Amino acid sequence: MVCVALAAICLVVALLAGYLRVAVLDSDQFADRATSALREQAVRDLIGRQITNQVVRANPDLAAVRPIIETASGTIVTTPAFQSLFHKAVRDLHRTVFTHDRDTATLTLLDVGVLLSGALERLDPKIARELPGDFAAKLDAGEAALEALRLSDLADGLEELAWLFGAFTIVLLAAAIGIAPNRRRAIVHAGMGVAVSGALIVIAYQIGRSQLTGRFSLPADGAAAGSVWDVFLQDLRTWALVLLGCGTVVAAAAAALLRPVDVRRPLQRAWDVIATVPASPWKRLARAIAFIVAGALIIAERRWMLDVALVLAGVYVLYQGVEEILRMVVEGREREKAAEAEAEVGSRRRRYAPWIVGGVATVLVALLIASLFGTGATKAEADGDITACNGREELCDRPLNEVAFAATHNAMSSSEYPNWLFGQQERGLTGQLQDGVRALLIDAHYGQQVGNRVLTDLDGEQREVAERELGPEATAAATRIRDRLLSGGQEPGPMRVWLCHVMCELGAFPIEDGLREIRDFLVAHPHEVLIIIVEDDGPTPKDIAKAVKDSGLEPYVWKRPPAGRGGPWPTLREMIESGQRVLMMAEKQGGDPQVAWYLDGYHYMQETPYTFRSAEEMSCEPNRGGSSGGRLFLLNHWIDTYPIPRTSNARRINSYDFLLGRARRCQRERGLFPNILAVDLYRTGDLLRVTDTLNGVADAK
Repeated sequence: MVCVALAAICLVVALLAGYLRVAVLDSDQFADRATSALREQAVRDLIGRQITNQVVRANPDLAAVRPIIETASGTIVTTPAFQSLFHKAVRDLHRTVFTHDRDTATLTLLDVGVLLSGALERLDPKIARELPGDFAAKLDAGEAALEALRLSDLADGLEELAWLFGAFTIVLLAAAIGIAPNRRRAIVHAGMGVAVSGALIVIAYQIGRSQLTGRFSLPADGAAAGSVWDVFLQDLRTWALVLLGCGTVVAAAAAALLRPVDVRRPLQRAWDVIATVPASPWKRLARAIAFIVAGALIIAERRWMLDVALVLAGVYVLYQGVEEILRMVVEGREREKAAEAEAEVGSRRRRYAPWIVGGVATVLVALLIASLFGTGATKAEADGDITACNGREELCDRPLNEVAFAATHNAMSSSEYPNWLFGQQERGLTGQLQDGVRALLIDAHYGQQVGNRVLTDLDGEQREVAERELGPEATAAATRIRDRLLSGGQEPGPMRVWLCHVMCELGAFPIEDGLREIRDFLVAHPHEVLIIIVEDDGPTPKDIAKAVKDSGLEPYVWKRPPAGRGGPWPTLREMIESGQRVLMMAEKQGGDPQVAWYLDGYHYMQETPYTFRSAEEMSCEPNRGGSSGGRLFLLNHWIDTYPIPRTSNARRINSYDFLLGRARRCQRERGLFPNILAVDLYRTGDLLRVTDTLNGVADAK
């Protein structure tokens, strides 16, 4: 019995240490469990209130519309976009606390203002405009959470502890059975020892939960704390229930092979001891004090006392039921006047009884485990689990170079932007992304703002490029605007990077604004992967890196370039899981070691020619990037009539048959999957439908 008792203690330690090491001290597991807590209404309400409080503190004038803000906050907490932000924040917090870089358990959700603004826009656009532009929520998880995270110093020790005490458990149980004079009875004791280990953890779980929730004065806060407790520890409770059930089944199975062991007798003796008044005054006093303590606990802690009583009652009922079933299997019906043949069968039945009991016990254990894990075990997964990538489940596990992306040429060129002449796309960057475009070809240039226009830096070869690419009509228009700006006497602003095509006089806006539009889309759509190709005429990688950082896009940029030109490329799922969902490439100045994520585009990518005067000229010949090496394939697919793209051309070459036919032809000729389909006037024709067909998901809608 001593060995069994020690084994039970070792088993409790091993289970607790192993569970904490796997479920709590691992950053990804911790973040998964924390995010899954958002399924609980009490947790969502608590976070919504914290966000609302911070919005009102940031702008006290919004206090009068607090109910509307709280409604919007509660709405965004349920979205996959918020869950993605929350998961990343929790993971980062966990890692920084573990590396001792942070002394508070505060989650910083940098982009939550984007989601809240969008929700408020639908409820009350006026309130949305009052929201601070750089609003970031800070959720304080409290000192208790910080202390729990500081267990990081014990992480390695816990793993060793789990293995060590697990080995002790096995050795002690084996010793208890090996040295026992009656091994079947020893197995009964061993089974009950395992069951007691599980029961102790279940009881401790219920007591701990009750104590935690009782510390909060507000019921809503207590409910939220209970939900978080369940998310992190309910699997431990399930493991303990499995131990309890398996130990009970094993004990009952072994007992079924012995002479009847009636567990009601020790229970009856215990009751007699409790109910009988001792003769000794000291024993009477001790009995009275025990009654007082028990009564006080029942009154003060009735919830967990009731849980304890139910667990013990469940163990008793389970033991009785299992033992009865197993005893029925092996007993048979003996009659007083049985024939000799019948007696021989009975003897054989008793001889094979241990095997029969063992088989039935194994089935019962399997059913028990299945039922426990099928009823209420908390999955360490977030509600925002990846079920579709770029809108399709089929694309998730494909490498990037085997996925087709609908792309827009001169994506920033849209008349939706103020003072933009000769737009080449029907909608701006946000609209394109909302419509399904997933690759953007943008142009970056130096310029200085003068009034509401931008003066392009035309030093050196840039002037020759402008005259060659724009053509006489656009060049004349740009020159007139430029002359007017230069003669107006206004002082130009500082030199900075703008999104524009060759001459910013024809239309431009700060690159940070465009990248911020992309960032906002990514925040609201956590399962989308994008490609950005920058025509960098002038701006250096350092300039682009600063703009990416200032816009908030930097955390979303893929930072693990392939080792070689041919890949391998990550799958969409891998990019989404990493949070780095934007591949950024430069046409000219990429590959700077100081900005490693800003790739040399034509080192990794091949393309077709891009200057066509008619549909008949559209070939698949190699152009920039050559014809070997890079596995990304850019299909340039527009007829050059700059400055004004012709809808009639787009209607023909962007049609389903023409665009798909050229894509298939180029795939055959070049031996590459055409995964970046760049067009003008993307809404004219069937770009998105062709993309779906190339991806093999055309019939999935």
